[in-house]
Amino acid sequence: MINGRRDRLADLIPLFERAWGREHPNETLLAREPHADFTGRAGDPSAAVLLPVRERASGADHPLTRARWAAENPSF
Repeated sequence: MINGRRDRLADLIPLFERAWGREHPNETLLAREPHADFTGRAGDPSAAVLLPVRERASGADHPLTRARWAAENPSF
């Protein structure tokens, strides 16, 4: 189930990147973040690291940046 969702998002991400750019905070990153989470759960945790991208796009104090931080640091 996770792999199917990850694969569907992987097909959509290039479309989002062409339309809005690789780091658009409200379109492309909202597609890339669940893809990264699914990829991490499927066994590749290094692919789940999008915090630096989210910080550049939205700023360190933005709620979506904080949510990304929490997703990448579940032990806190």
